[in-house]
Amino acid sequence: MNPNETNWHFITNHGLVLSYIANNPSHTAREISNEVNITERTTHKIIKDLEIAGYIKKEKQGRNNSYTIETDLRLRHPSKDHVSISKFLDALSLDETDYKKHINY
Repeated sequence: MNPNETNWHFITNHGLVLSYIANNPSHTAREISNEVNITERTTHKIIKDLEIAGYIKKEKQGRNNSYTIETDLRLRHPSKDHVSISKFLDALSLDETDYKKHINY
């Protein structure tokens, strides 16, 4: 089986939405859902989950929302609870040049 044909990913939709918001804090749920490739309804649920857990704060700006990420919080999984959200987001935003600096070949 071709690995690209499987239906799983290393990063969850919550992680993808958080990463997208980090780079686009004033985008709408529709814009987020289009980029992450999930429904707008799922995007709203994920944003609410992240807000309830304290990972993001929502601020109304006119008719739209703007989000701030609490980067000092830690990942939720017990085996990775030492990793800060800022480190997680940094890792997701590495380009190929940055990545090669961090990995020993």
